[in-house]
Amino acid sequence: MSGPTLVIELAEPLSPAALREFRALMVGLSSHFDEKRPGFFDVNVPAERLGRVLKVGSASRPASR
Repeated sequence: MSGPTLVIELAEPLSPAALREFRALMVGLSSHFDEKRPGFFDVNVPAERLGRVLKVGSASRPASR
């Protein structure tokens, strides 16, 4: 399944501790997680895990901005 893509580029590398914390966050949020090399993640995070779902009647859909 494809969908919106988010790329995060930081001005400088994360410290090892910060990278471990970010990795743990991504593992906890994602339904798919793969780290091809340190700091390069392929993840699938459902919108509802980010609090971005509108409920309309009995149907749900991702919220748009």
